Amino acid sequence: MVKIVCPNCAADLEVPLAPIHTCDFCGTAIQVSNMVGPDGQNITGETITDEAKNAFILKEHYVIRCNYESNEVQAIMEDWITKVPGAPQDFETTATITHIQLKFYPLWVGEYKAESSYAGSDNWPRFSHPAHDRTGWFEHLSYYQREEQGNVFREYQIPLLAFNENKIPKYLLNYNITTTGKEYFDINHVKSVRGEVVDSAFTFEQAKETLNDILNPFDRLTSFDKMFTPTVNL
Repeated sequence: MVKIVCPNCAADLEVPLAPIHTCDFCGTAIQVSNMVGPDGQNITGETITDEAKNAFILKEHYVIRCNYESNEVQAIMEDWITKVPGAPQDFETTATITHIQLKFYPLWVGEYKAESSYAGSDNWPRFSHPAHDRTGWFEHLSYYQREEQGNVFREYQIPLLAFNENKIPKYLLNYNITTTGKEYFDINHVKSVRGEVVDSAFTFEQAKETLNDILNPFDRLTSFDKMFTPTVNL
């Protein structure tokens, strides 16, 4: 554990020496590895300049809100289990749930753009003989070949679980993670649902490098400085 001063709210924090930590008071995503020196001591002091804040804080920090209370989660789980072939039919009345825990997992997301060029011909319609009784209608339709060329642009998002490979929970290995519905991180929401925020195992630069390695050599990662480390509740 190391002691740091939150660069946003100035709260005194004792945090694990993880690359990223979310402030327990204001919810700011702090780049702890940038704030702590090689001797494990806080290098910020009590006064943090605006320039230093840019290096210490991840401004694009989002969360996917949890929409279920613990009793609702339990009811959904029990309903699912009773439908599994071979499951005890009295599961709902005889089983005892001893522990329910909500975790907000860290996720880096990178955006990249893909560009493709095309050239060829296509069938295009030709309308003739306007209808006398319907304005805008035609009585004859034929097709002709028209040469075309141009460029197609697409934008994609790559999610990256911020875990060391051997520590990714089994239930997340093949989970299709989406960032639809994300909103700016709110520590009060995490507290209201009694959730736990899991720290990222990757720094900003490590996440960027890993995402670039995932891409094909001809692709290009763009706007990574606008990406975020949202926490995903599962």
